[in-house]
Amino acid sequence: MTAKRRTKLTLDEIKSELAEVARVGQMFIDGDACRNVYTPESQTFMRGDDLNYDAEVTVPIKKDLFRLERLSRVPCSATLWRQRPDVPESGEALLFGMHGSPEGATKPSNRGYEPPEMTRELKRVFLEGKTAWKTRRNPPRAQKLIERGCSQPAKEVDSNKTIQYFVPIMDSMGEVAAALEVFTVATG
Repeated sequence: MTAKRRTKLTLDEIKSELAEVARVGQMFIDGDACRNVYTPESQTFMRGDDLNYDAEVTVPIKKDLFRLERLSRVPCSATLWRQRPDVPESGEALLFGMHGSPEGATKPSNRGYEPPEMTRELKRVFLEGKTAWKTRRNPPRAQKLIERGCSQPAKEVDSNKTIQYFVPIMDSMGEVAAALEVFTVATG
């Protein structure tokens, strides 16, 4: 059995596919639920042993991420990010879809944890409520994503590029509750 070759797309076509997945995610991911993925005592965790998920809330959101990843003709993955309530200048991964974000996202060990500072794109989402694109040539995690099938052949690319799209997920009060990142690697 031979693997089906995918048609090369332009970067604009790839971005269009990612934007559509993100648009659907904005409609279906429950922002209020995103605020409650962690149990109340875990909201400000600082060690791995302190991190507990509320399964009744988390499992449906995780399933939503998996469904979103299958919507596009471009193999992609999704990550939900949160702004820490105790350290508002930090943004950390809340839930991963099939693959970890190209941004990297370390979960705490028991040796202590320093919440990461928000990236420029996460600041745009959380502080301004706007969307943000990020494209990087040959980022460190790109090869792993390619090996795992999260890549799309592209017409205008001479080396691997991650294409990431960040959008706000709103809660019932109209406030940004989380950021949805949809991404792929464009291969040359």
